[in-house]
Amino acid sequence: MSFEEEWAQRVANARSDKTSQTRLNSSGDGESASTKKLDVTPSVLRERAGKSENRVAKEFIEAQRSAADKADQVPGSMKGFASDEALREYMTSWHKRVKGMKSDLGAEGLGGALRSAADSFGNEEKGREESFKPARPYKPGDIA
Repeated sequence: MSFEEEWAQRVANARSDKTSQTRLNSSGDGESASTKKLDVTPSVLRERAGKSENRVAKEFIEAQRSAADKADQVPGSMKGFASDEALREYMTSWHKRVKGMKSDLGAEGLGGALRSAADSFGNEEKGREESFKPARPYKPGDIA
């Protein structure tokens, strides 16, 4: 079999596999994307922002706290080991990153971005609604 024939066969096989595996217009559960509607409103975005700030960020901090507290006790207890100082440096870096994650998930990060999107979305909707309203009511005798 020549290179061109083998290549053509591989391309044909890949195309037949691709049609059964790649479904960009569905969620993979057999339902078409056109049957499900995405309903995003400013209130949905604000709700998600609140969850990010009040729930996700706090749960992340609480989840890592237990492990970090135990790991913080290790440096100083391993006399003579080179890894003792390395672990201390790692934990310092870890605590800095946790503060960054809290910020990324909180009002300065994801929560703030979602609130900003809600405000922008609401303003756009209000502007669109205003664009359909007549400038003033029509009165008899007005020139159209």
